[in-house]
Amino acid sequence: MHIFVPHLNQEKISITGDDYFHITRSLRKNVGDTMILVSLSDDFFAEAKIVEMNKKLLVMKVLKKVAKPAKDKPAIILMQAITKRTKMELVLQKATELGVDKIIPLKTKYIVPKADEVNLKRWETIIREAAMQSRRFFIPELGTPLDIKNLTFIKKQYQPLFCLAETQSGLNLKEYLTGLNRNIDSIAVIIGAEGGFSQEELFNMKKEEIPLVSFGRTILRAETAAISTLSVLRWFFL
Repeated sequence: MHIFVPHLNQEKISITGDDYFHITRSLRKNVGDTMILVSLSDDFFAEAKIVEMNKKLLVMKVLKKVAKPAKDKPAIILMQAITKRTKMELVLQKATELGVDKIIPLKTKYIVPKADEVNLKRWETIIREAAMQSRRFFIPELGTPLDIKNLTFIKKQYQPLFCLAETQSGLNLKEYLTGLNRNIDSIAVIIGAEGGFSQEELFNMKKEEIPLVSFGRTILRAETAAISTLSVLRWFFL
């Protein structure tokens, strides 16, 4: 498990709050144990040893700094239509474990939650904890929620961009990916909510020439679609 810290410009780093409880209660670390600290503001991480501990704080001494590995390419951007709370949290967690670089919550016609139920702070916590658990060196960015009505803007920002659609898809995911240049810098995918996409949304994506892609005849749940697609993308671009 990696612990993210603001910086590593001091010999000793103090850990408090949730990270303290993760280390002392979940991992049961004690004085003398070592862990990896990852800087959020620098391009390196460090091996560090716990040298002090009390009931609310522990202090770690930096032993050795190492340059972070380069980020994988292409960067993967997930545009996920907002789903029910537990499903959305599962997607955020698994997407992080699968190496996604950015997650953008998407407002579509058939999303279940109301707009005021979007809890970005909680979502950021879930993403951060998943990055720690999966030993990532970078925390995926959680973007500002977008409305799918702004497809022109979305397409200008993210290319190539495709949509995993259970209906009206003209090609399967394998066909779509094999037609891409493997040296692209980023790739973005739109995944729908539990109710899929409206006919108007599908029409507008076709109008914007956003490819509608599928896994074949099988209709996937929203969370399954996101996890499956990201798994294929990560494998394909290894």
